[in-house]
Amino acid sequence: MRIERPRQVLEEDKLGKKIAHVQFGMFGNEEVERLAEFEVTSDRGYEQPGRTPVSNGVLDRRLGISDKHNSCETCGMRMQDCPGHFGYIRLELPVLHIGYLKQTVAVLQCICKTCSRILLPPKDRLKFTKAMLHPLTQTDSVRRAGVFKKVVERCKKAKECPHCGALNGLVKRVGCMRVVHEKLAKQTGQTAERARRDFELSMEQAPLGLGLGLGLGL
Repeated sequence: MRIERPRQVLEEDKLGKKIAHVQFGMFGNEEVERLAEFEVTSDRGYEQPGRTPVSNGVLDRRLGISDKHNSCETCGMRMQDCPGHFGYIRLELPVLHIGYLKQTVAVLQCICKTCSRILLPPKDRLKFTKAMLHPLTQTDSVRRAGVFKKVVERCKKAKECPHCGALNGLVKRVGCMRVVHEKLAKQTGQTAERARRDFELSMEQAPLGLGLGLGLGL
């Protein structure tokens, strides 16, 4: 006969617990690898002619199944019960996160691409800093977004950095994931002449192999 012992209730359990804060973030590389089932190393879907999912591919049955005849090789459940699982892909080069692309372009429009300082004269910088630190701006997300929008609009008009004098131009998104910087677009007068001289000087200092490649149209 099994005797159930009375459960001891701590005093803090009676009073309840108070959540101090909630923090959101993204998984790091080690967390993604630990939580994933395997590393996806093949972009192929099926092996022909039997249409068998390729091992370590994007349709590997360890990730879940999409038909009513097979079971998931991770949890053993059928399609209607399997929640789905994920793998990870090891990238050879850095890739922009699609969720932060708009914010990344906005930051690039605001900073000098040479000295990384904001493209605002000291007077305007002080004015916008005071606007950002205003108590109403700190508590109102709409007002804060409006101030940031004005900063971006002002910085987009800057052709030269007010701090180092480097040329800056339009930063825009092209296609799905490409960001370009057109710093020589629509430049006239002394600015265009200086940019032309800097470009010619950089070509004169380029390695011989690069000069031959450009000359031959390779």
